[in-house]
Amino acid sequence: MNYLKLGLISLAFLSSISMADRQVLSHNIEPNEQIMSTMGEDNFLAIKKNNSSYQFKITNSSNDALIQAPLPWQPSHLESFNDIDRSLIGSLKKNGFNGDGNLAVVSPGGIVKSFENVNDFGSLNSSGGFFIISNQAGESTLSTYSENLKKISSRSFSSGLVKRNMVSVSKDGKELVFSSPSPDMSHRKSITKYSGHDFSKEIKYVFGGAPLYQAVSFGDNELAINVSGKLVAFRGQTAVWTYEPKPYFSVNLVATSQDKNYLVIKGDSGEVALINSEGNELFRVDNRNGSEVSVKGKFALVTNNGLAKKFSLETGKKVQEVRINDTSKVIGLSQNNIYVTDKRYGGLNKAQEKDK
Repeated sequence: MNYLKLGLISLAFLSSISMADRQVLSHNIEPNEQIMSTMGEDNFLAIKKNNSSYQFKITNSSNDALIQAPLPWQPSHLESFNDIDRSLIGSLKKNGFNGDGNLAVVSPGGIVKSFENVNDFGSLNSSGGFFIISNQAGESTLSTYSENLKKISSRSFSSGLVKRNMVSVSKDGKELVFSSPSPDMSHRKSITKYSGHDFSKEIKYVFGGAPLYQAVSFGDNELAINVSGKLVAFRGQTAVWTYEPKPYFSVNLVATSQDKNYLVIKGDSGEVALINSEGNELFRVDNRNGSEVSVKGKFALVTNNGLAKKFSLETGKKVQEVRINDTSKVIGLSQNNIYVTDKRYGGLNKAQEKDK
């Protein structure tokens, strides 16, 4: 979930860590098209405003329009998937928007599924699975959906529990966990994971009274918990590894890549580390000047001080670097390109791989 201020998302609580394609749209989208994100490998999603009405448009890499269709409400948030030509476009009552609570699942074929009374949504994985949260009669119902748009699991929780906490859902849509959004907020003495049919099974994790902060689902139904500045990973109820950073680097915030195979760790000293699902650190960057770190496919992207740097997750080495300005935003990566939009004009620049 990203927060992109588009004059034209990383979860809201992650400030400078950007891990998925969730975006908060501008309240004032310009009349021209604004390219928002890549879809799958080769397509792009744009939002267009015509007077007081809105449209979404999907184009291919040659800028040929695959579809252009109306949206019956003002879009406020969207998220695109890395491995499939599909996006989620919502109209929510969040981040200053007074949305209608609608969600559209769109593809080059049009709107393939719609939802009403939606309070929030997010991806489960990079191949099309997602969850929605709907509010009704003082309860919040969390439902998960598979890549073929079939419901997987659903359970109602108190609205207070959902509102006060961060939710992390496994990539198969069958497990979820609530935890504190950041160390600046109250910690817990225990963390409960909900799993099984309609999340009816509960597993509680306790560390002898130690403060527990964020908990995120990653890998194949594994769970990582921030325990007093170190990360402990569980498979079921068995601890499988511990990530305990070097001195002067304590775990502060945690996020996952959309495919749930990588974890981004922000330390209290300002550094950011990228680790894989086995707990191995791939690389670390200085985040004191506001670096953004994101993962897309086989690459990680680090943007800082006007530079966008692409790293191979297989080698941990930089494979491409391009310069960007204050009005530019990187919206996607491919094997040979970094895709950059200019937020003033909505234009797309394709930076060829040239710097090793």
